Amino acid sequence: MRRWMNRLWRWSWLLTLPLALLFLYWGLNTVQRYLTFGVRFDPGMFAEMVKLRVIGAQEIRHIFNQGRQTLLEPLRGREPVPGVRRIPLFVQQSELGKLNAHLPGSGFEYVKGGLFYDGRLHRVKLRYRGDFIYHWFGYKKSLRIKTRKKELFEGMRKFNLIVPKDAGQLHNYLGFQLAQTLGLIAPRSELVELALNGRPQGLYVLVEQLDESTLRRYGVMPGDMYAGELVAKDAWVGVDRRVFRHPGLWGKISVNNHYPPESRKPLERLTRLINREQTPEVQAQLAELLDIEAWGRFMAYITLAQSFHYDESHNWRLYFDPARSKFIPVIWDPSAWRWLQQTGGKMIPDVITSVFHERLFENSELLLARQRALKAFFDSGKADRFIRRMRQDAQRAAAVVARDPNLIDSDPQRDRRAIRRLVRAVEEVFDGVRGTFLGPGSGSARYARLPKGGGIALQVDGRMALDRLRLVFDRPLGGETTAQLRYWRDGRPVTVDVTGALVASGNIQELRLPLLSRHELYREGQRELFARRIRLR
Repeated sequence: MRRWMNRLWRWSWLLTLPLALLFLYWGLNTVQRYLTFGVRFDPGMFAEMVKLRVIGAQEIRHIFNQGRQTLLEPLRGREPVPGVRRIPLFVQQSELGKLNAHLPGSGFEYVKGGLFYDGRLHRVKLRYRGDFIYHWFGYKKSLRIKTRKKELFEGMRKFNLIVPKDAGQLHNYLGFQLAQTLGLIAPRSELVELALNGRPQGLYVLVEQLDESTLRRYGVMPGDMYAGELVAKDAWVGVDRRVFRHPGLWGKISVNNHYPPESRKPLERLTRLINREQTPEVQAQLAELLDIEAWGRFMAYITLAQSFHYDESHNWRLYFDPARSKFIPVIWDPSAWRWLQQTGGKMIPDVITSVFHERLFENSELLLARQRALKAFFDSGKADRFIRRMRQDAQRAAAVVARDPNLIDSDPQRDRRAIRRLVRAVEEVFDGVRGTFLGPGSGSARYARLPKGGGIALQVDGRMALDRLRLVFDRPLGGETTAQLRYWRDGRPVTVDVTGALVASGNIQELRLPLLSRHELYREGQRELFARRIRLR
C-alpha cells in the first residue's frame, strides 16, 4: 500500500498542476475585471453586476463554457447556422489591445479593422458602443462599425453589432421587426453571428445606426430627426433629466439643410404644448403637429410590445416631416417584452412612461387611431405571420446560442429556455391585446332610460373606442332635436353640447363623434410600476 501511495504522490502533479494553473488563471481574470469595473469604474445602478463574488462565479462559468465549446467544435464544425448570417470581422491584436487598454474609456475610441463583404476585405473602423455596463462588461462586447464613405455596407455607413441584453436574446430584434410590421420607421435589424478573426463569437443583433439613409429607405423627405437622451454620457450634470423640458439639449441625427443645425423651432413648439395645461384648444394644436395615424400605430406598438423603455429621460427619436409639418415617431431600443417580469406577466393595455405619453392618451383622435391600427394588425393576418416568423427566428437563435463561447451568463441551456419563454410571452400578450381591444364583448353596449327626462344612460363594455353612436327609434322624432353629453371626469361632472355632431335620417339619430369607454392608464416610475386611473364615464 505504501508503494502505491508513493507512486500516487510522485505523479500527483499531473492533477494538481493543471488545477493550480486553472485556479491561477481564474483568480487573475477575476481580480483584473473586479479592479476595472468594481473599483476604478462607478457602475451606478448596475453595482450588483460587479461585486467580487458575482464576477468570480461568472469567470468559473465562462471557463467551463469555453471548454465545452472547444470540445464540441470538432463534432459540429464551424459552418454558420442556416438562416443566420455570419459577419466576418478582422482586427489585429494590437488594435484590440487599444480598445481594452483602459476600459470603458478606451473602448469608445475607433481602431482599425477589416470587414469582408462584396467579395473582398474592406477597411473599416470599429469601437465599443452602448451607454451602460452590460454592453462591454463581459467577454462579448457590443460594437459599432464605420465604413468608408464610398464603400457602404449594404447601404449603411454605420451599423451596430449589439450583444443581446439578457437571456431571452431576441427582445430588441423582435421589437424592431414588429415596428416594421406596423409600418413604423425603425432601423434595419438582423440576427447574425459574429466571426472575429475567423472564430465564432456568438449571437449578435445587427442594427442600423439611424441617419438620413434610414429616412430615404422609408420614402420620406430628408429632415430633422431629433434624439432625446439625457442619461449616462448624454446627461448634463445638475440639469433635470426630463427630456421634454429641455428641447435645446436634444441632439440631431439628421438635419434639414434649409435651416441652421441648431434650429429646433418645431421641437420647441411640441414641448411647449406638452408642458402646458391641457385644454381642448391645446390638444387640438398638439394633434395638428402630430401625424395622427403614425402616432396611433406607435401607441398600438408600445401595447403590443409592452415597451416601457420610452421614458422621461431617454430613447426618444422624433422625425419632423418638413413637407407636412408633422412629427413622426421613430423606434429605437424598444426592449420589447422585457418588462413583463415587473408587471407579473400581466399585459398592460395603456403603457404610459412619460408626460408625452399622458398627452397622447388624453387625445381622442389618437386613441381612435390606435384602435384602427390594432384592428388592422389582427384582421390583416400580420399578427399570425409575425408569430410564425418569430418561432423560426427563435429556433435559429437557440442553435447559435448552443455554441456561443461568450454568453453573459455562460449557460446555453438557460438561455435557450429563456428564448422559449419569450416566444410564449409574446403569444400571450398578442392574445391578451386581441381579447381586450377586439374581443367579443369589447364594444358591446347597454343602455337605460333615465327618469324624468334625464336622458339615456349608456354603458360600453371593454376598451374599444367608438367613432360614432347610432340610436334607432321606433318612429321619427318630431321637431328640432338637440343632444347633450354628460359624463364624469376626475370626479367632476362635465356637460357638452353635441347637437352639431347629430345627424338625423328618418327614425335614426347618429352621433358622429368619438366616444371612449372607461379605462385604466398605467405609468411606470423609475423603480416600480404604479397605477394611475383616469375615469371616463
